[in-house]
Amino acid sequence: MTDRSALSPACKLQQRVLRTGVIGTVVLFMGASIGCTTAQERGEEGIPMSPNARAYAYFIVNGMVRGSMVSGYLTHQELPALLQADRESREAIERNLRNPSEKSDFRADQLLAHYIGLIPKGPASQ
Repeated sequence: MTDRSALSPACKLQQRVLRTGVIGTVVLFMGASIGCTTAQERGEEGIPMSPNARAYAYFIVNGMVRGSMVSGYLTHQELPALLQADRESREAIERNLRNPSEKSDFRADQLLAHYIGLIPKGPASQ
């Protein structure tokens, strides 16, 4: 078994995200959207991604946070960071819907991934 303290923060985040099936599904969805963009840049045909896909992903993540709150998985100390991540990701998605670009797509994906990483995976220890 790997010593968790020796892992980089990125590896720790990746392990945390991939533990939960729903979160993994959202990450795979976002990764597939990036892959579709790359294929389009090379001139390959594919199904175009919906302009609202990131908004759908945001609503899924927001629902996961609500579920964590209702289930008692959140502590009062975790709320400020989650609220800030929620606001930042929502604003990035709104900007992306108004003025879509590769840069705004990437930024929205980054903020959604950060938001997902903040969601607790189990009951809060009081």
